Amino acid sequence: MKFFAKYVISRLEKLNTISLFALKIVYSKFVYIAISIVIFVFFWILFNIFEQTLFFFPIVTFYLPDDAIIDFILNNITYALMGILIALDVYIFRNLYMKVDKLTFSSSILCKLLVLLLVVLLVAFLKYQHLKYLD
Repeated sequence: MKFFAKYVISRLEKLNTISLFALKIVYSKFVYIAISIVIFVFFWILFNIFEQTLFFFPIVTFYLPDDAIIDFILNNITYALMGILIALDVYIFRNLYMKVDKLTFSSSILCKLLVLLLVVLLVAFLKYQHLKYLD
């Protein structure tokens, strides 16, 4: 059992080192930082409008009720991770386009779009259910 625990810990340390190295390579260029920020801001504005915490009329107003703080924190984490994921994908597609065949490229994009669609539908469904029970 000790051998297995040591093996798992060594693998996790190696994964952590590789992940940090990959992030350093990708975010060494300003373009990928900008992509992450743009994706984060886009989804933050879009979903805060859907969740009715951000209003644009008659003036720009942000309202966060006490019972929505945990949702707001989790959503911000999700938007940040989406920005990181999309920036990493853009880096991969720009730098490895010769090595990646078209089937892998198209299936990867299709998979990410389907996951994004499912997340949007799930959030919309849960918000609808929440509003339905409030009425």
